[in-house]
Amino acid sequence: MMQTAQINGLLDGKFALVTGAAQGMGLAHARALANAGARVAIADREEEACTAAAQDLGGNALALAMDVSDPKSVAQGFSVLRDAFGRLDILVNNAAIMVQGERPFQDYWDMSPEYWDRIFAVNTRGPFLCARATKPLMETHGGCIINMVSDAIWAAYEGQLAYFASKGALDTMTRCLARELGPFGIRVNGVAPGLTLSDSVRDSEFLMSLSEEIANARALRRTQHPEDVANVVLFLASELSRAVSGHVIVVNSGGLMR
Repeated sequence: MMQTAQINGLLDGKFALVTGAAQGMGLAHARALANAGARVAIADREEEACTAAAQDLGGNALALAMDVSDPKSVAQGFSVLRDAFGRLDILVNNAAIMVQGERPFQDYWDMSPEYWDRIFAVNTRGPFLCARATKPLMETHGGCIINMVSDAIWAAYEGQLAYFASKGALDTMTRCLARELGPFGIRVNGVAPGLTLSDSVRDSEFLMSLSEEIANARALRRTQHPEDVANVVLFLASELSRAVSGHVIVVNSGGLMR
């Protein structure tokens, strides 16, 4: 396993929530925040996976079964979070879904309206609901929200209209939320990863077949791991980025530059 930056005490006394954190990229973010001293709530739809991930992180982690697309589930989850933490300093909107890994691309005319709605329910309504529920827990002391976008929104690849459109919406939401929440001392930024060898990517023969080609097209000629992205999340979550808001940082080893 790759390592995240070890900066002891960087987030001491901070409370964080990472959605979609039971495995993969989300778990890497949660681990990075916990290693830096934060108490971390691991939110995911899968309760057993949440519990296992929290146990893996140790005493600084809280398992939080929550479906970010469901307003009632989000309200219940944040009620538990409020009772456990009393406040929130960091929200990482990581939970997202896309087309199943073995058929990751399909023509938009083959997408059903139900599929479109499901993608947007998780990938854009989820961050909206969580950001809305976060404000009362941050507005008296400030904090930060980090949205996970995608570098593909600038590349306009074929066959992923719903997913890329949802991530494009989240990119715009990041700037709008930064404006609205700035007066409360709340920073809002995004991270746009390129293809990263997360669990879901490793489980897809199709995506893994593309990884070498994508790596060779990058300026740094390397494959990318969840910890590479988590290091940037750690920076945005800390006071090191206290003057940064309304920006989306691309993390793709120089594959797409903007």
